[in-house]
Amino acid sequence: MTHSRIAVVGRQPSASKPEERPLTEQISARIRHRRQGIGLTQIELARRVGVSRSAVAQWETARTALSSIHLAQVARALSVTVTDLLEGSHKEFHDDDLTSGERALLRLYRQLHESRRAQLLHRGRDLLAAQGSNPA
Repeated sequence: MTHSRIAVVGRQPSASKPEERPLTEQISARIRHRRQGIGLTQIELARRVGVSRSAVAQWETARTALSSIHLAQVARALSVTVTDLLEGSHKEFHDDDLTSGERALLRLYRQLHESRRAQLLHRGRDLLAAQGSNPA
């Protein structure tokens, strides 16, 4: 079964402004930025989508365009909408405030079972309360 392509396959020369770059490159950059922003590795994204790490790398470098089905799966795995990937409208695409430590914590949190996540949040609140007026 052939899936429709949403962008032109192949790498094209980059333009200086994001809106001047081909759609494939814009989507690729948004996927990479979002993945890194939420602390996922290419391997972790690949597992969520059910593809190889190489496929994710090719999408992120605009060497291969995503099928419409993969685009929807990637959006779901990154907790954004397809429109966010196509248009770059999600606010987190512009949020570079996470440190590497924060990304690592987020990655660990996402690997926990739901019940363990609740425990971690509870413990974090306890630690913050115990910190009192002595902020880090």
